[in-house]
Amino acid sequence: MPGRRIHIRGAKLALILPAALLAGCQIDQTEVKPVDVVISHTFDSANWQQNNAVIRAQVEPIALVHVMNFAPGETQLSDEEIGRLRDFLQQSGIHEKARIEVDGPRESGGYFDPLTKSRLEEIQAELSGLGLRSQIPARPVTLLTKPEDSIAVTVTRAMIIPPDCSAPQPAPATRPNYTYSCANAANLGSMVSDPVDLAVGRSLSPADATAAVTSIDRYRKNTTIDPTAVKTAE
Repeated sequence: MPGRRIHIRGAKLALILPAALLAGCQIDQTEVKPVDVVISHTFDSANWQQNNAVIRAQVEPIALVHVMNFAPGETQLSDEEIGRLRDFLQQSGIHEKARIEVDGPRESGGYFDPLTKSRLEEIQAELSGLGLRSQIPARPVTLLTKPEDSIAVTVTRAMIIPPDCSAPQPAPATRPNYTYSCANAANLGSMVSDPVDLAVGRSLSPADATAAVTSIDRYRKNTTIDPTAVKTAE
């Protein structure tokens, strides 16, 4: 049966070929090279240097107290006391966001007697005439526990503490050698009119919508207005 013999030979050939292929793919263990061992290093020391410190003028609140004296039983300020009050306000460096409080002796429960209340109103009217707003604090001034015929005027304002640019610098390992921009920060603290501006910005004033829209319209139509040329020297 020739057809059957061919089938058997084909089967034997199918078994022999995979065995030959596997024999050819065997790895010779004597030719394998050892793999290099990777060792991880842990750093337990390093050189550290601090970044340059940011130099800024510090803004701190301060409270200045001025005591105003009245004659016994009087509610009107004398010319001398008015002059002393104005000198105090001028020397205190009062600014727009400063807080002015007027306080006097209180009775039990935190109330004012009629005489003290009239004196407080007199001082507030004097401050209002100078264009300054004042208020009565919720708690009494601790510096005047029980003054006789006296009213306390307290001004709480911001004060600029400039950086000390003349201070010696530490070693380079702990801090940089130079305090960059220290002079600029000190000059800015000396020039600013309102110290609060260095801590909190001001709110924007209402914008002119007509001018803004007109400038955009000129830009779109390519009809912008060139600045006027001015000679600075002959």
